[in-house]
Amino acid sequence: MHLPARIRNPVTGERIKFDESTSSTEKLVWNEFRPPNIEPPPAHYHPTSEERFKVRKGYLVVETDGTEHQVEADETFVVPPETPHVSYTESKPVHFRREVTPPERWREALTDRFAASHAVGGLSGVTRRFQMILLLQAYPDVIVPARPPRPVQRVLVPVLASIARAIGLKSHYPYPHEAETHREEHKRIVQKYPKVVSSGDFDLIDGLCTDDVVSHVPLGEPQGPDALKKYESPIHEAFPDFDVTNEHLVAEGDHVAMHLTIRGTHQGEMMGIPPTGNQVEFQNMIFHRMENGKIAERWVQPDVVGLLQQLGAIDDRFLNND
Repeated sequence: MHLPARIRNPVTGERIKFDESTSSTEKLVWNEFRPPNIEPPPAHYHPTSEERFKVRKGYLVVETDGTEHQVEADETFVVPPETPHVSYTESKPVHFRREVTPPERWREALTDRFAASHAVGGLSGVTRRFQMILLLQAYPDVIVPARPPRPVQRVLVPVLASIARAIGLKSHYPYPHEAETHREEHKRIVQKYPKVVSSGDFDLIDGLCTDDVVSHVPLGEPQGPDALKKYESPIHEAFPDFDVTNEHLVAEGDHVAMHLTIRGTHQGEMMGIPPTGNQVEFQNMIFHRMENGKIAERWVQPDVVGLLQQLGAIDDRFLNND
């Protein structure tokens, strides 16, 4: 079975990149990203594998025997085999390196868990637990719940797994082709950008764009996240109820094209035009170049003439050559 080098959970945003250079029959190594406030799995243990966490950025909470250990950047925490534990993030994302020895079927289990998220999307709480039951039944050498007692699990898991299959769930789903996964991830990222402008929470631009991002817009070329925040802020102030409809979205390779319809009420100064209270609706075309999962370059072509016309800044007779 071909196993991808990178996997992503589209529901939670978790990402894993397996380290092919160090992984072997003796151990498995990967780099992992977890967004903040991901719901942790129930307490569990690994029958034969030692688990080693080394945090690169942020911090990870690992709970063992009822004690919370906050693992900071450059720190390592080791969980021995058969040790009940759970690891999770709090208010900040975390980047960490994870190593398991011996690897058993960890890679297959992780890939199946993420593939299920691609196949069935965001499941309700009960259905998500049934999906987890199928994973537990398929990989008892990798992961075992800390509760209930093991004899009870041996009776209960097969019964619950039968129910899971009866409602249409599977223990294995094919993982999407890597190129398809990248396209979907790129589309997900670029769709977030106009929502950030709409919300006014401009600090989120840092997580969407590279440090040297360039935006080619009609009035200049702001470079870097801070410059983009400065450029976008007046737009939000002019149209605080700014709303977008995604009309078309096409991704190929490292590029994404997006066609938007933008609507809002002119409540603040815009390009020197005082607030008119006018309701506006205009089109915008944006082309993106992606780099390492972030926006590196943007080409923005809004219908400026249509917008100015709706704000009363351009006489209709001028457009009609009268």
